[in-house]
Amino acid sequence: MNTEPQSTSTALARFDIADDVIANMRGAYMALRITDIDDKPMLATIRNARLEVKSVRVRVEKVRVELKAEALEWGRTVDAEAKRIAGMLAPIEDHLSQQENLVAEHKARLLAETEAAKLAARRETLDSRMAQLMAVSSRMMPSQVEWISDADFASLLARETETFRADQYAEAARQATEAAQRAHQDALAAALSVEAERLNAEREALATLLREAEAQAKAEIEAVARAAAAERAAFAEEMRQLQARDAEARAAREAEIRKAEAARKDAELLAAAEREKVAAEARRVAEAKRRADMLPHKEKLAAYADALVAIEIPGTPFDDEVREIVREAAAAVRWLGA
Repeated sequence: MNTEPQSTSTALARFDIADDVIANMRGAYMALRITDIDDKPMLATIRNARLEVKSVRVRVEKVRVELKAEALEWGRTVDAEAKRIAGMLAPIEDHLSQQENLVAEHKARLLAETEAAKLAARRETLDSRMAQLMAVSSRMMPSQVEWISDADFASLLARETETFRADQYAEAARQATEAAQRAHQDALAAALSVEAERLNAEREALATLLREAEAQAKAEIEAVARAAAAERAAFAEEMRQLQARDAEARAAREAEIRKAEAARKDAELLAAAEREKVAAEARRVAEAKRRADMLPHKEKLAAYADALVAIEIPGTPFDDEVREIVREAAAAVRWLGA
């Protein structure tokens, strides 16, 4: 396989399919349409056109695969040559870098030692400054005194010392004042204790009088309560007896009322039965008399019933209902003459 790279134009010329050829295909084949499922000639034309387009596409794909394979092979060749050359240069570059690093490492070591010495000196100075400040009970933080000059620290220490001495004097004065206050409070507490003892004695005497008064009042209240309870019991017994007598009288009255009501209902039932008996006899006599009176008119009633049925019904939405009413009337008339 040829591994030399080709120019872009030379490589693309291997596709050997011009744009105007594709344009002609588009113009000729995109107009093809199936308008009738049974149009076999048109179906054959479309199939042949599709196969032609497919063959061109397959040829283009084959050329693409070949060009890609050649490009990949050329890339691998370039990578291998570059790797070979880099492999020969790497030991030389590593040696030179190592020699450069020797100097850089030496300079870095010297710088680290210098910085370490400076840091130790600064730490020693800071420790000394903090010890002096702690001796005068200063609240300064290390970050506040670490980077200031010796002159500034001396001024700061003088101010803190003066403040410390002033605080000590104030503390001594405060302690003396508190001692005097405690002595005054102790004397006042002693006087208050004597007064409290006197008040306690008075409270005890008053409590004794109150207990005696409460006991006497309690006895009197209990006596009144017992008398009231006895009166309530007597009243309750009297009310119970009255209620019992009232209940007996009410029960006797209710019994008499129920007896009278039962007698009244029995009398009403007997009267109703008698009235129904008399009414039934009257209806029987009236029906017999009516039938006897109607015998001469039987033929007239039958003719009247026939005339009712023969009446012409006017045309209305209620003709069926009217006919039913007429038939019922004729039947009633015939029943009267029966």
